Amino acid sequence: MGTPEPRLRVTVSGHWPVVVLACRGEIDHETYDLFADGALRALAGTEPDVVVDLAEVAYCNTSGLKVLRHAADHARAHGRRLSVATGGNAGLARVTGVADGLTLVGDPSEVFDSVHESPPVER
Repeated sequence: MGTPEPRLRVTVSGHWPVVVLACRGEIDHETYDLFADGALRALAGTEPDVVVDLAEVAYCNTSGLKVLRHAADHARAHGRRLSVATGGNAGLARVTGVADGLTLVGDPSEVFDSVHESPPVER
């Protein structure tokens, strides 16, 4: 019997001028801290563009929206841009779209293309 897969996996990767916080799984009251820690790591850098990639998130409740709103406010206050990639997930786009101040994109590559840089490398 193997170890059960965690309910949420979070990775932070980047290559100037973009950092990506990629999540896979579910964001709720039980995984909120892991998501918030990832957001803090992504915002700790100096890259002007931060992308939160939620394309592989099956569920996001208000706990996740609070993290996103706080991260967007922090980014703006420091002259940075935060985008949320929904991967074409219409339900997720609807949920995150109700949060004021969030810029939605389909895929992180849209942000890379806009700054003419290549995709990130793991850090």
